[in-house]
Amino acid sequence: MNRLFEAISKDEAFSAGGVEFGITWRKLSEYLGLFCFLLVIYGLCISHYVRFIDAEPPSGYGFGDLMKPLIGTCLISVLPFGGLAYRDKTWRSADAAGVIIGVWIAVDTGLSFRYDRTCSYFVAVLLALIPLILCAQIAHKIGTLCRQRKHDDVKSPCHP
Repeated sequence: MNRLFEAISKDEAFSAGGVEFGITWRKLSEYLGLFCFLLVIYGLCISHYVRFIDAEPPSGYGFGDLMKPLIGTCLISVLPFGGLAYRDKTWRSADAAGVIIGVWIAVDTGLSFRYDRTCSYFVAVLLALIPLILCAQIAHKIGTLCRQRKHDDVKSPCHP
């Protein structure tokens, strides 16, 4: 598999087209890795969330009750966003948002094949997307601030 990636990366015509759009092999691997990680995490989380909503008690759910099952997933899913923002200067929150939307579409499509009532599940999956995006944005901001602080500490006259 490495030979395939090496051959593609050495192909001048293919590499020139990617560079023209600002896509490097590093960024492509980051997108792909993040997509695969989030597909597993969001897929498990949202399918459990849909089952949670199916088991609604007769008294109904409050807003806080709807958000409780998503807290653990939010805490796990923010790790790559913070890490990418910290390690890669070129990583932007817009990059993360595109990947999140792509994963959300893939998970929603998978759930629509699994369940018959796609309309009600679409709303549930859309509701679950809000805290996931919010947590990703917060993690991205924290990673960016930590990277800037690290960079400032390196330039500081206190450090040799």
